[in-house]
Amino acid sequence: MRINMPVTQREFPVSDDCAIISHTDEKGRITYFNDDFVHYAGFAPEELMGQPHNIVRHPDMPPEAFRDLWDTLKQGRPWQGLVKNRRKDGDHYWVKATATPKPGGGYMSVRMKPSREEVAAAEALYARMRNGEKIRLEGGQVRASALTRFLRQVTLAQRVSLLMLLPIVGYLLLLVLEWREYGRPSWWSFGFTAFGIGLTLILGGWTIARIKGGLAEARRVASRIANGELKVEFNDPGRDEIGYLMDALQIMRNRLFELVFTLRQQLKKVEEAEQHAKAASESIAASAHQQVQSTASIASAVTENTAAIEMISQNATLTAEAAANAQRAVDQGAAVVHRAADEIARIADVVQQSSSNLGKLDGIAAEIGSIDELMKDRRTLSFVLEAFQLESEVDKRAVVRKLERGDRSGARGRSGAGLCGGCR
Repeated sequence: MRINMPVTQREFPVSDDCAIISHTDEKGRITYFNDDFVHYAGFAPEELMGQPHNIVRHPDMPPEAFRDLWDTLKQGRPWQGLVKNRRKDGDHYWVKATATPKPGGGYMSVRMKPSREEVAAAEALYARMRNGEKIRLEGGQVRASALTRFLRQVTLAQRVSLLMLLPIVGYLLLLVLEWREYGRPSWWSFGFTAFGIGLTLILGGWTIARIKGGLAEARRVASRIANGELKVEFNDPGRDEIGYLMDALQIMRNRLFELVFTLRQQLKKVEEAEQHAKAASESIAASAHQQVQSTASIASAVTENTAAIEMISQNATLTAEAAANAQRAVDQGAAVVHRAADEIARIADVVQQSSSNLGKLDGIAAEIGSIDELMKDRRTLSFVLEAFQLESEVDKRAVVRKLERGDRSGARGRSGAGLCGGCR
């Protein structure tokens, strides 16, 4: 037997409205489970599908319980009992399980929350079995005595047949007693005995036929309903217990048919709504696609505009830089013009001074003419000429130094030098 470990002995509570459902094949491998089964088992769905159902078996469960379970199911009978299951994390939960064979093969189990009294009784029973006490189970319950099991196997037809034997035996005993007491019985005795036996056989046979036929029909209808054939036709006009049973089956079938039909209508509405939603989603998707295309076009245009703006920005930056450079050039040119104007003014002053010196030279020349008459000495005249030449050289050098300080005054410097040379 599979032993799943570890265990924590912590109980995981089961809600009152839970319905833990699972299906298995003939070999006990899980083929279906609902959300409650996943929740209480604690495993992921992919960890459960296709696995043996004993993946949730708790080691506290005695092997006898599962032996009884599979023996009962293989006989085509349902099994009901309390089961302690193990969760993946080692905790446990108690359920009241009802396992039945499926019409198409395999088995299914439906589990609900048991009462605390049922849990306490089952826990005590399983503890006794784990401690070695020989206890046999049958159908999820402690196995009854041999006599009880025998009586449980007697069918209703057999019971009626046994009841039929009692009056027949009684009639025959009366006939035998009369024979021994009075000798040969009268014809009235034979006739009464025959009538009683015949009536017993007729009533007993009719009862047996009704029981067997009615229960067979009820079983057929119940099996068809269990298979989902809710349109099965049946009608029993009898007003006995079997008739009432058939009426209950009729009511149950109609109720199930109503539920299933309502569910189908709701499902159809859901499918129609799904179709509308699908069409709407496709329309929205198409609109979204158009929006995406429009957005892409806008994005492309924005990208182009951005590129153009970047180019304009770059050109503007270049223009600004060129303007700044031009402004700097203008500023530099203006500064040069101002410096040139200042130098021209200085040159004009020098020229004016040179003109003044020329006037002085004219006066000196006149004086020299007058002195020439007075001074005939060549040494005196040479001294005067050397002094004049020295003064002219001094003036010339001053003009050249002024012109060299300007940025564009080379030519003017030469002109000024020429003027100075002329002055000399």
